[in-house]
Amino acid sequence: MAQSDDTAESTEFDSARWARTTRGLTIWFAVLVTAGLGGVLLHLDELAALSSIAGLFVAAQAADLDRQWRMLYFMLSWVVPVAGVAAFISLAFMLESAQLQAPWGSLLTGLCVGGAIASALTLFRPFANALAAWMFRAEQPSRTLRLAGRMVFLTLLFAIPGWFAIRTLFDSLAAQIDSLLQGASLGTGLLGYIMLAFASVGFMLRRNARETLERLGIGRITASHALVIAFGVLGLFALNSGADWLQRTFFHALWLEDQSVSAAIGGRLTIAGAIMLGLSAGIGEEITMRGALQPKFGVVATSLLFASLHVQYSWFGITVIFLLGILLGLLRKRTNTSVAMAVHALYDMVAVLSIPRG
Repeated sequence: MAQSDDTAESTEFDSARWARTTRGLTIWFAVLVTAGLGGVLLHLDELAALSSIAGLFVAAQAADLDRQWRMLYFMLSWVVPVAGVAAFISLAFMLESAQLQAPWGSLLTGLCVGGAIASALTLFRPFANALAAWMFRAEQPSRTLRLAGRMVFLTLLFAIPGWFAIRTLFDSLAAQIDSLLQGASLGTGLLGYIMLAFASVGFMLRRNARETLERLGIGRITASHALVIAFGVLGLFALNSGADWLQRTFFHALWLEDQSVSAAIGGRLTIAGAIMLGLSAGIGEEITMRGALQPKFGVVATSLLFASLHVQYSWFGITVIFLLGILLGLLRKRTNTSVAMAVHALYDMVAVLSIPRG
């Protein structure tokens, strides 16, 4: 039986496990270096970033399995805390340059400073242990869970100041959206999310292919699932349509704001581009969120994280995305991740195609 993600490494040397871990690390190293360097050289930033994060999870999984790999993990364990500190400090300077009206400027700067301090604290094992134990209900969190806890914690902390930054700097950021929505970027971004999901659950280290797919909830879509998918897509549209009417009627300024964001994201995509965006978001977000994270983090908490990654929208839009995430999470829990992927992808494709073309 595959070892639980919650437990730390065995202290006994096992030559078979050592050989398996070494072989898996060698293959992962080749894949991640190829993807990471390719992402850098081809200016595919999302692929490069996701490859780097996947590499951190590979190191954590190896260290959890064999103490001989603890030094590898130790050499990389500082990356997320230090990156968090740098991100919060950079955001503080961005918000300061925007010269927000009092008291928002001082408040957001304070949140960024607090986020930087919290990022630094996650570098210390007692804090990271307590955080992971609370988040994932694990008595003795493994290195993998501590890494996941750091990333989830800092993402949630970043959401509020990041939301204000997007509100202030959207016009300058909108010009970069087209480059992120090219076919090559969407396709390689999807590859990056798949690598991240597989790395996070220990593919080729803790689990073989069958065990990995089972852990991620990737299974067959049966005839009965087809009906679930149809009702799932209709359910998402019903929720979004009702929320859209409510927002347009009672929060019209927010509705116009969210419409402009949606138009910037999908208003220029061709049919092929809309299909690729739907596949990239549907498969990539579901395999990482509902496939890898939800079994450890729960439906509600995972949906909150999912919503916090969409800070380009208004508070109303983020709330709707949270509710959509709840529905997708329940679908994953009652069926499997493959069904959630299909519902998410189909919904996104139709939603993007329904955006007025500019």
